[in-house]
Amino acid sequence: MKNTSLITPSKNSVFIQWFIVFCACMSGGIIAFNKGLIGLMIKNDQSYICLIVMSLFIIASLFAGRLAYTFNKLKQNAIKKKMELLVFFSENFFTLGLLGTIIGFCIMMYTSLGGSAPDVNQVIVSLRAGLATAFYTTLVGIVCSLFLQLQMFVINRCNE
Repeated sequence: MKNTSLITPSKNSVFIQWFIVFCACMSGGIIAFNKGLIGLMIKNDQSYICLIVMSLFIIASLFAGRLAYTFNKLKQNAIKKKMELLVFFSENFFTLGLLGTIIGFCIMMYTSLGGSAPDVNQVIVSLRAGLATAFYTTLVGIVCSLFLQLQMFVINRCNE
């Protein structure tokens, strides 16, 4: 008899591996929250894209967890289709981060160039607000994309 445990992942091994990666990602998020970084990002992001990306990341991560939990019950085609949805989320987190960068630059340019002889202090405040939006949305988009790709890597590795 062949030992199939080396060929096929056990019933709970995919979920356990996903859960370890998910807990590591959430631990990073909790540390960032406790240091005040998440609150700072949300407060300074005038486009609210950081909040949208973080919310979508949690939804996508829970979807990945459900996929990992039901991994052995699904057929190869069903797993592939669900993985395509996760790839879509992962790629678009990065895209949303770049969109936030563009919005931040637009905020910066609109308020600094949008009047006759603007006050220097107002220009500095608008530059700061625009750059904060640009940088924080890009950061959140990249980090959420990487964390979701880690989760997808675990599931995809078991799928091969």
